Amino acid sequence: MRYLSAWRRGGLAGAGLVGLFVALGVQAFFHFPLGVQASAMVFWGAVGLGAAWDDDAGERQTVPWAWLSLLFVAGAVLTLRQATASATLNSGTVLREQGRVSEALRYFRRSTQLWPEDPRAWMRLGLAQDALSQGEESVRSFSQAALVLPGLPEAWSNLGLALGKLGQLADAQQASEQALSLN
Repeated sequence: MRYLSAWRRGGLAGAGLVGLFVALGVQAFFHFPLGVQASAMVFWGAVGLGAAWDDDAGERQTVPWAWLSLLFVAGAVLTLRQATASATLNSGTVLREQGRVSEALRYFRRSTQLWPEDPRAWMRLGLAQDALSQGEESVRSFSQAALVLPGLPEAWSNLGLALGKLGQLADAQQASEQALSLN
């Protein structure tokens, strides 16, 4: 019981130390650097959880600290997911530049699964599919890139080219006109 009361007296400082150790532990366990943003989110998440249990009476508080800490931890998880998707995308890009397009395709697919809101992943997936003569799949990927970021002229241009290769000339022309209107 003494240790628990010492923890309560330690309050934010004790929770901050726990947050620091949690952030470092996550980085060491997964062999993946969280980065400054995710580390800070884990740190402040643990501080918030510690503060939610720290009051003068030694009782659990129902203050917004606990909710705030959950938001920080959720943000850290999203940041980690986005960083993993970006690393996967970069690995695929390296493989594609080495001429190993079929291997790169797996990485691009995985990147779109991890972070479907990233138009770069959809674009690179579409380019790899186009290089492997997977026309219909590349059209879907370029369409998804244009859906995720409608103001990206490269997505519309590549969509137009892919549609043209499939003989869908009217749709190809519309996509190309959209690309030109964005430039």
